[in-house]
Amino acid sequence: MDLFKRGKIGNVKLKNRIIMAPMGTKPTADGSYSDNAINYFEERAKGGVGLIITGANIVSTKYETRPENELSDFHNVEKLAVMIERCHHYGTKVFVQITPGLGRMVYADPYTPPYSASDEARSFWFPNLKCRMLTVDDIHYLTERMAYSASLAQAAGADGVELHGYGGYLLDQFHSSLWNKRKDEYGGSLENRLRFSTEIISAIHEKCGADFPVSMKFTAYHGIKGGRQLDEGVEMAKIFEKAGVSDLHVDVGCYEVWYKAITTVYEKPMHQIFAAKAVKAAVNIPVITQGKLNDPMDAEKVLQDGDADYVALAHQMLADPHWLIKLKQETLIKSRHVLVAMSAFLEDLAVNIITV
Repeated sequence: MDLFKRGKIGNVKLKNRIIMAPMGTKPTADGSYSDNAINYFEERAKGGVGLIITGANIVSTKYETRPENELSDFHNVEKLAVMIERCHHYGTKVFVQITPGLGRMVYADPYTPPYSASDEARSFWFPNLKCRMLTVDDIHYLTERMAYSASLAQAAGADGVELHGYGGYLLDQFHSSLWNKRKDEYGGSLENRLRFSTEIISAIHEKCGADFPVSMKFTAYHGIKGGRQLDEGVEMAKIFEKAGVSDLHVDVGCYEVWYKAITTVYEKPMHQIFAAKAVKAAVNIPVITQGKLNDPMDAEKVLQDGDADYVALAHQMLADPHWLIKLKQETLIKSRHVLVAMSAFLEDLAVNIITV
């Protein structure tokens, strides 16, 4: 099966094509990884996945409180390093997802405006509340913090980082003309709206070296009125490739249509593949896809059809961290049955020839 084939993202070699998709974990009081979280990731590594992408790690709490884990200071490195080392023990690589924040998605109170790309964006939770616009100095500060956090992840032994640029969160708010109404160099054209992200990519390369992989998870299609259409998503992919990312992790949806982003039981299998397929046709770097691919035959078909290079699983990894091991065992048993049947057929054929 193609799912079991080795792969490569940047200079990182992966033992198979299955990735654990990013999902949040509860941190300790200082934002570091808890013992429970470390054990949780280790169990998924034990299950055989080629790559684990952590949930989002916020790089600064200057503009908003910590949503999940925090990777802003060297004291956060110790527990992260323990987790990565345990995953490496099973041959699983780890990318640490980092974020400048949630922006308009922050849930605080009806009186504290969240920060966003522009002050015309409104809080998702409190629609009457207009956001505060991040200044150019704020953007430069967060860019530096993203690069610093990437260097902390590198110091912890991470194999790469992934940028949290999807789902209508802060970076995606800059990417989208729906929320980004800026008049400066970070607004207007698509290239300008992506400038925050591309400057982060450059800053990470400068801080961590050009060989340290930077994955970009971005939303290629929003699925809401005024949101991103797929043609723009494809153009974004080309810009990110030119900026030097190692792979593209293609996402669909946002909070307004959360069922598109976080698969429900009502969604059809492979419901996000159309976006990954379009991106894959436009770039020359690896593409990761997701979206109800827990049926091994569906996941295998995506790879065999060339619609993506890697398959990311989330809910399936929660439900059964040993999914891949069981699939390998089942495949091996079927292969043995085929070999036994072929052997019996050849023996019968030989007997018939001798008899004749």
